[in-house]
Amino acid sequence: MSSTPNLDYLDQIDIALLAPSRAGKSTLIAAMYAEFNRRLRCASILGNCGTAVLAPLDVNDNVYDYPSKVLEKPVHSPVSTKTHIDELVRVHRKTLANSTGRKFRADAPGSRVCSLMSFNLANDNTSMPFRILDYPGGAVSSGSIVPANVDDNAKVLQKYSNDCFALVVPVFALALVEQYELEEKLERGEISQEEFEARNELLARVLCIEDIKVRVAEWLMGRAAQGKQGLLVIAPVKCETYLNGTNERETFARMGLLEQVAKRNVFDQIVEDVKEMADEETFKTVSSLVAVEYLPVQTFGNVFDKALIEWPPDIVERRDDPNLTFDDIYYKKGGATLRPSGAAGILQTVLKHRNDILAEAARAKGMTLQQMLDNQGFFENIWGVIFGGNQRTRNKISVEFEKASQMNKFVDQIARMGLGTKNLKVWSWDIDDYEDELDDDDDASVE
Repeated sequence: MSSTPNLDYLDQIDIALLAPSRAGKSTLIAAMYAEFNRRLRCASILGNCGTAVLAPLDVNDNVYDYPSKVLEKPVHSPVSTKTHIDELVRVHRKTLANSTGRKFRADAPGSRVCSLMSFNLANDNTSMPFRILDYPGGAVSSGSIVPANVDDNAKVLQKYSNDCFALVVPVFALALVEQYELEEKLERGEISQEEFEARNELLARVLCIEDIKVRVAEWLMGRAAQGKQGLLVIAPVKCETYLNGTNERETFARMGLLEQVAKRNVFDQIVEDVKEMADEETFKTVSSLVAVEYLPVQTFGNVFDKALIEWPPDIVERRDDPNLTFDDIYYKKGGATLRPSGAAGILQTVLKHRNDILAEAARAKGMTLQQMLDNQGFFENIWGVIFGGNQRTRNKISVEFEKASQMNKFVDQIARMGLGTKNLKVWSWDIDDYEDELDDDDDASVE
């Protein structure tokens, strides 16, 4: 009988959002929580969750304890999860409520301390505890190896993100596409060479892709070394106009552009880093253990018809100023009410992926036990009948199949809520491309 994989690490799911300042991590967490509960209530009212109704997310009202396990001293005041998530939601709603005119400026304040929030999702038969770390975005850009003089937030982030089951990479969509289109603007003569260089440097600093891809690659290598499954979610945020055209054709084109840029400038960069760090076998292990999903989010809602970056007029003169930044501006349609869309999809996707793994493991264990029972010899079978061994095995089989059934029901309940987003896609690791590169290298060495 083959050994059963140890899936204890899925008893409680740790979710890390890996992004720099201005990506909107805290806003995204607030939107995930609020939208998820709103969809749960709607699904329950409509009867879409089945007979065992999913309760709203239970916020574990305990003080944060994770940083104290990593560091000798806490990095924040002891505040409960309930207090922190309520404050995030309050600030998020205030930001949306203040957008009374057509012009909307995305300027919600970010977190100043590391905060580990604990939640639980449950129905009548199954519970699913999970945690999310919120932290100041400046902790990301400290590099992959945290030196002694870097602040404690970076150490907490590195420890937590290395151990998490799901790694979510929120990417500032407007900045990402703007960086992609800069060269075309230069070629059309819309900006000078100096403006091109200054804007490109600022966008690179805001997006922080170089730092992020190294951290993601290290996490992937860690999953492979431990033999643990995981989920990587590439989530462009503030995708307001990229998922919302004036007609179906324009919407499709915008969505396609965003996905193309996110894959080329984020995911493909991560893959290249993993290829450099790993041999062929390790790369295959990574691709078999970690699924990759692309899930864009409308952080504020499907109510915008234009978005743009307002550049500082002295950007060329101040290109070396570390405090230099830009404003991202969104223009609402007349009378539209802001409502996030897609944020809940991230949480739903992570929880579904975890339950799919557990359901498959339980089903496989039950099948293995059944096969072992079916393959018994004559005397072994008689011995099992007389002393009850066969019945005990059948009971174990029933338990495993019941586990799988309950997990599948939970997955079905989550799926019935609706992901509330567009363009959810699963990306592959392109192993064939990697093997072709290895073959090319071998041919070159022979020559």
